[in-house]
Amino acid sequence: MEKNAVFEQKKELERLNMQEELFKPYEQPVYERVLDRPGLLVLDIGSNDGTKTVQRLDYKNVKTVIGLDHNRGLVDAAGKKYSGRCGGTRFVFCVCDVERMDFETQLRACMKTENVPAFDVVHLSFILMHMKNPEKLLERLKHVLAPDGKLLIVDVDDDLSSLTPDRYGLFGEFKGMLARDPFAGDRTCGGRLPDILNRVGYSRIVGERDALCADQTEFRKKEEMFEVFCSYLEEDTAALRKREPANEDYVRWETWLGQNYERLRSAVMAGDTVFSIGIRVITAAI
Repeated sequence: MEKNAVFEQKKELERLNMQEELFKPYEQPVYERVLDRPGLLVLDIGSNDGTKTVQRLDYKNVKTVIGLDHNRGLVDAAGKKYSGRCGGTRFVFCVCDVERMDFETQLRACMKTENVPAFDVVHLSFILMHMKNPEKLLERLKHVLAPDGKLLIVDVDDDLSSLTPDRYGLFGEFKGMLARDPFAGDRTCGGRLPDILNRVGYSRIVGERDALCADQTEFRKKEEMFEVFCSYLEEDTAALRKREPANEDYVRWETWLGQNYERLRSAVMAGDTVFSIGIRVITAAI
């Protein structure tokens, strides 16, 4: 993926940390319920540098977490910072690419080394939206999930993202560009996941959360939501313009952002608007 280097940059890591702090109160009740059994063995797909893995999964009931990422540099960084025990949980990080044909072979080798026969919880946070074939991965994960295990999925659904009122249509225009940003993934993936999970044979599929909202008085929350949801389109557009300087869509995006980005920020921060980000939290079992 062309933007892998961005995830190693300080600004992006700071944004990911802000995202973690913003989403944690929204997601935490679900995590606490799913992880409320002693001795849990957990698989985290897309562990990046390990920070979010540890922040979200270091619970007293969790015995071992295996974090997977295809980027060896990030896996090495995670290992240096977090391998061993954090709180009561043991963390292990492995290089493993979920889109490779030999994914299951790679994963089972790691499971054998760590003496993990199957996983009680498989955690995927903002991963499926970036995959070419999320259905195929979800099918494969059935083979490593314990009979009484659970999937815990967090993913985006921009069909539920809104600014009310959006008087000048700025947020609608912004979402339209974001939907066509090749770096931003499938922005409505979360809304289709229940049907996909049912189709590949999962059961007890529950939509636990739908949208993170900030009302008219929650200015700090709006500001953080704007940064997490909106700020990276400028960076993506700059990268796309460099890659395809003659692409008329990207030229228009650059012009629009130059003229309207701060207007959009002001609209979000206005004292009479409600801002929502569609973030689906879904659990499922075999």
